[in-house]
Amino acid sequence: MGSIQSRLDWGCVLADLDEPVLTVHQTVSDVRGNFYQEKTVFLRCTVNSNPPARFIWKRGSDTLSHSQDNGVDIYEPLYTQGETKVLKLKNLRPQDYASYTCQVSVRNVCGIPDKAITFRLTNTTAPPALKLSVNETLVVNPGENVTVQCLLTGGDPLPQLQWSHGPGPLPLGALAQGGTLSVPSVQALDSGYYNCTATNNVGNPAKKTVNLLVRSMKNATFQITPDVIKESENIQLGQDLKLSCHVDAVPQEKVTYQWFKNGKPARMSKRLLVTRNDPELPAVTSSLELIDLHFSDYGTYLCVASFPGAPVPDLSVEVNISSETGGQLHGQRGGVRELGGAHRVEVGQQLANRRCQVLG
Repeated sequence: MGSIQSRLDWGCVLADLDEPVLTVHQTVSDVRGNFYQEKTVFLRCTVNSNPPARFIWKRGSDTLSHSQDNGVDIYEPLYTQGETKVLKLKNLRPQDYASYTCQVSVRNVCGIPDKAITFRLTNTTAPPALKLSVNETLVVNPGENVTVQCLLTGGDPLPQLQWSHGPGPLPLGALAQGGTLSVPSVQALDSGYYNCTATNNVGNPAKKTVNLLVRSMKNATFQITPDVIKESENIQLGQDLKLSCHVDAVPQEKVTYQWFKNGKPARMSKRLLVTRNDPELPAVTSSLELIDLHFSDYGTYLCVASFPGAPVPDLSVEVNISSETGGQLHGQRGGVRELGGAHRVEVGQQLANRRCQVLG
């Protein structure tokens, strides 16, 4: 007797009946060459339970069955293993606009009571629809307060709105109230995709996404062609020399570059050319080309990357090309510099040290 009771107790530990979930889907089909339309509604009730639940569908207080009403069909979809029942309302009639209840039961196993969920179907029942108060790509400056509104344009019953962020959770300090999302004092780490989702269990959820880009620049890099990273490489007077400047930025395509020689804007000529987006280099890179290198080309070349009109510190890299000191490379942002490694470069017969200063 004790072992039987033990098995019964253990069975009650495993017995369970979750709250049912009811979703609604509608289809509209043309009949006889668009002379009229048929609207069919599917009410889908799903529940997790142990043992498998029994389903009862009701319209108002009346239990539904196909044998009593040929306007309805109740069936179990394929591959659902008994946890789903669908009530199909074929070619909606006036009496089909009513309240429907899905009642689930494990027949009082271990004293577990029945559970139910009700949905009211009307002639205005519709899936959710959304629009955003901003463009789908939103570019802002660091430190700004960002507010985005997700506005309902349809849906009955009234949809519920929820905000999410990818990758990761919403930023610390972000506040989501209904369809309004506020992110105070945004920083570069707050960039990402912000998703507004509306659900009312009718049709598919509606979703709108804002790609928030917080302006930023980092990782200034400099390249000299021919490659001077290799030690003791010779650059001969009369050769062509290309200085290339690149920063990692958000948004990348909005970065502008300016070149200076000895503190003054570099003057374009037949022998000094500035190009952008060299196909051999990373996207949005600026290059200064010196054609037929002369002694007069020696000097300090400065590349400044910036977001015009935005409160984002400029990022700059400079290279010294001198008959005495050769090439010295420096990086600068906000006046903070740290000395990096050195590489030897030969310009003609002159030995040079190429020093790279990297932003800390």
